[in-house]
Amino acid sequence: MYKSIFLSGVFFLFLSSNLLASDKFIITVHPSAHPFGWHEDGKVKGAAVELMKLVAKDLDIPVETTVLPWRRSIKHAKSGEIDGVLTAFYTEQRAQFMKYTKAYETVDTSVFVKKNKEFDFQKWDDLIGKTGLTIVGDSQGDKWDKFENEKLNIIRVVHIEQIFEMLSNDRADFAVFPRIATLREIKKMGYNNKIINLPKPITSQGVYIAISKKSPFFNKFDLINERIEFYVKNGTYQKLQEKAFNQKD
Repeated sequence: MYKSIFLSGVFFLFLSSNLLASDKFIITVHPSAHPFGWHEDGKVKGAAVELMKLVAKDLDIPVETTVLPWRRSIKHAKSGEIDGVLTAFYTEQRAQFMKYTKAYETVDTSVFVKKNKEFDFQKWDDLIGKTGLTIVGDSQGDKWDKFENEKLNIIRVVHIEQIFEMLSNDRADFAVFPRIATLREIKKMGYNNKIINLPKPITSQGVYIAISKKSPFFNKFDLINERIEFYVKNGTYQKLQEKAFNQKD
């Protein structure tokens, strides 16, 4: 009898702890994906964050934000420790453990170089033989990732400040980043007259909210997707993006 009561208590505690662990929809963003998402003063901000909060409110889902390094964000989405990554590009590898909503925006990814160190860039092969930089865990889509892994010499670092510093000190020839977000970071960090982007983008691709397939809220994916599409179509998201542009100069 006592054994039965004990086991019942253990089961109740186990069930309760699981419920407590999954009672909020935990979201994160890339550290520097302005205006969609970014880290500032220990918080996540951005248009995608505000969009997801609107969607969650409609569906009566409590939201919690968390600040994580980008590589860890993807890792935690894979394990189910977080529920949503709000500033994700699509890759087949990530699609194995996350499901993507409809894109809420399309962005260009550019080649950034030190001023007066420009070179002619018309096709990806023009980067072969040069040293490039990017952030650990970043992806610019499956085709680019395959090309990068097979043909380019790319150094991966943790912080975007390291990339600007390395370009400025001639420790690399180029860096690859989404154009709009990086131009804002360049301005913010005082590299306006030191680093520029080359005119031709390497890719143009959608930005998505991706939901972990291990999330306890995964069964609400279709509803989340519908609300995102609704707010994009009625212009609400565009207003959130305009507001985000003015939040960080």
